[in-house]
Amino acid sequence: MRLFLRSNGRPVPPGFFACALVLALVGAAPTAAAKLGDGLKMGPGRLRLGVELEGRFDSLVVNVQSSTGTTPAGDVITKPRLAAALELPGQSLRANVNASVDWNQYLGALGADTRTLSFLGANLAGTLVFNPNTPFSVEIGEALQRTDRTSNPVYAVGVLGIHNETSLRARLRPGGGALDLAAGYVFIADIFSNQVSITEGNVSIAKAEAGNAYANRVELLGRWRFLPKTGLILDIQGGQRGYFQSVAGNSGAFPVRAMLGLGTLLTTRLTFALKGGYDGIFLSGQSSVQTWAAAADLGWLLTETFQVRLGFQRLTEPVALYGAYGDMRGFLLFRAQLNRVVLTADASADFIEYAGSGRQDQSIAVNVRGEYNVNDWLRFYAAVAISTRGVKGDTQEATSGSKDFGNLNRQEISVGVATLF
Repeated sequence: MRLFLRSNGRPVPPGFFACALVLALVGAAPTAAAKLGDGLKMGPGRLRLGVELEGRFDSLVVNVQSSTGTTPAGDVITKPRLAAALELPGQSLRANVNASVDWNQYLGALGADTRTLSFLGANLAGTLVFNPNTPFSVEIGEALQRTDRTSNPVYAVGVLGIHNETSLRARLRPGGGALDLAAGYVFIADIFSNQVSITEGNVSIAKAEAGNAYANRVELLGRWRFLPKTGLILDIQGGQRGYFQSVAGNSGAFPVRAMLGLGTLLTTRLTFALKGGYDGIFLSGQSSVQTWAAAADLGWLLTETFQVRLGFQRLTEPVALYGAYGDMRGFLLFRAQLNRVVLTADASADFIEYAGSGRQDQSIAVNVRGEYNVNDWLRFYAAVAISTRGVKGDTQEATSGSKDFGNLNRQEISVGVATLF
């Protein structure tokens, strides 16, 4: 019997900006302590620290291969987490930073020896805004994650990696702010650990490291509010994407997107936004992909504590091993707060096609979560997540013998307790 998924690889250090930002937060000395739940006074802002412990049942953490085929195997995972959040308001500089680190311990409690899958996860999201209240401002952003929940659709489950986005944007809001323009640059990197994915039977995608990639993107974003509650939306971006490994299907890509839309407040409780335009992925050595792009969002605010959002999008993105993929996605989001109880739910359906391969993915996911806030610093929560995914028509799959590739059903149940000081 053999386990197919991954083993933890060498750690990859985050960017210099992320390290410097975290060290600055840790090194800052609080000037005064506040009451429990209000955080620590940090000059004009506050630093809040949190501790969380979660237990989760996951029905699909590996696929076990034996002489009779592949069988999904589940496990119980414990996850302690440390978190920090900083809010620093100011006239010349505004900062918002959220950071967390967690240890995901696989217990091997359900038969399969999954303990080697345990890993250290991390999350950092922060922005620094210079001159936030003036017509011209500059924003530096950082978003970094180390997780096994990759957004790369090629990998079905359990691929551990780092995703990093570092951005620089200049924003212009002349006059009263009816016109809002932003020009920016974004550097993106995806680094996967040296691990075997569940698609090992397919020679061309044997190692998750084949997806290691970097991208440079420039963008022009704008909004013109020509009526008090209605505005035009502009989204233009282009760039370049490359890969660290020369593997079949890893073509250098030059994505271009141009979208124009309209956003409006239909009533005091109903909002609507619609964008449409062009998506192009120009590939080195492969046929380019040129198609239409669209996004729509309908929001309903029944009360201040009851919200529903319904959305649709069709976008095309570059991807490892296939060159490009198109995703047609529909989603529904719900949030309600009843005194100390907070209920959230989301559902989504994705239909993905990969350029030139004949591969098509269908993915449906439903997540429900409930929280009970005992007070300002203590809460309990429970969540259920159900997802299903199928793949058909992949010519590589047909020749690899991996008949089960991507045909996955997953159920997860989580319970936890969190504190915030």
